[in-house]
Amino acid sequence: MTTDFSRQRLNGKIWQNQILSHYSFIEAQLIGCDFSNCDLQESNFQNAKLAQANLSNANMRGADFFSTDMRRVNLRGADLHGCDFQKADFTGTDLTDVNFDGAIVREALFSKCTGLTRETKHTLKAEGPISGFPIH
Repeated sequence: MTTDFSRQRLNGKIWQNQILSHYSFIEAQLIGCDFSNCDLQESNFQNAKLAQANLSNANMRGADFFSTDMRRVNLRGADLHGCDFQKADFTGTDLTDVNFDGAIVREALFSKCTGLTRETKHTLKAEGPISGFPIH
């Protein structure tokens, strides 16, 4: 059974250390939320607003972030293996020590990000253009 928070305003909510796998956050407003150390495997964040959220050290394997606002998000140490980030906006996001293995990032925007390495770029499934991809 999926817990559904779709289209809800949950800005600033603290979810630290929670098991939220298979939850639905479709089109939810999650600006500034704290999902640090959460289990978010297979959760759905399509078209959600996650700007300025803290997702550090979260396990998001297989989650769906299609067209999600990920601007200025803290993803430090997050496991994003197999996630769908098509058309997501990562502008200004911290990508230090992120596992992007097998993540799909077609048409995603990576402008002004920090912490992304050449090694990480090679693990991405672009299958199309990636904009503003910074390598530090």
